[in-house]
Amino acid sequence: MIAAFCTFLIIVSACITYILISTSKYPSYIPQAFPQAHQSSHPKEAYVLYDPASIQSDYMDYCHLLTLFSLKTDTELRDPSNRDVVVMVTNQTAEADIQQLERAGAKIFRVPHSLRNVFPHRDSWPETYHYVWDKVWAFALTEYDRVLYMDSDMVFNRPIHPIWESRNSMPEHRLAATADWQGVYQTPMPDGPYFNSGFMMIRPDQQTFEEILRVDLSESSLQWPDQDLLNIYFSRDGPHPWVPLDHLFHSNMAKEEDLEAGTNVIQAKAWWDITNAGVQNLWFERMGRMRGWRMAKEARRKAQVSDNQ
Repeated sequence: MIAAFCTFLIIVSACITYILISTSKYPSYIPQAFPQAHQSSHPKEAYVLYDPASIQSDYMDYCHLLTLFSLKTDTELRDPSNRDVVVMVTNQTAEADIQQLERAGAKIFRVPHSLRNVFPHRDSWPETYHYVWDKVWAFALTEYDRVLYMDSDMVFNRPIHPIWESRNSMPEHRLAATADWQGVYQTPMPDGPYFNSGFMMIRPDQQTFEEILRVDLSESSLQWPDQDLLNIYFSRDGPHPWVPLDHLFHSNMAKEEDLEAGTNVIQAKAWWDITNAGVQNLWFERMGRMRGWRMAKEARRKAQVSDNQ
């Protein structure tokens, strides 16, 4: 009797959580069911994330799980084609974290070896910069015809899956991206010669991967290691120029205007106090919805166990 009453309280708490997080002026929902896993109808396309090391902020782990929830489970945001979500990990990623990602629906790609010794080292870099080189392994995922790489600090405002059918989503020279922030707030962000490596549509290719590893960086200042590397290789003045994606798919350094304009994905470290309040509130809501869904799922599991006893 007591166990049944406790289960009832958990279910009520989960329901209240959903109600509280569904009152935003931005798109919101209350999940209607627990989706069942099914076979991907696009086996040659995937979303790709990167979890380099478990010494990173706990927020990074939450963000990876939130992205997986958005793409695989969230009834408002998920990809109806159930494309794979691949998470690249290193030998610095804890096995417990890897197992948690797998339970959330990720396919794990263990990078064969770190690229940090392939490229120059700067003593002034923060520790996290030494891991970003391994993002380049996304170009070696030749199991897929196309992958959409996303950094962990993404907040989903609208579904991202329409990008697969959009302009320049099959780039001739293997890469499409959006221009990095140029110091001026504008919605959508204008195009520019230097792209942001946190959001890239990639056509993996072994030769391209190997050529990137041979880029000479000895004369580069390398403010943003992997981003500078890829901008050199895919320079618009070079033999394999990158092409722009529609900027409404992605914005960094975003404001509420980007949310209201319908930008699909916002790149922002929303746990930082300097993040725009509207973007931060959206992140809180997305995170709360994921946690509420997990609470409700666990409550259902406990109720089923109780009923079977």
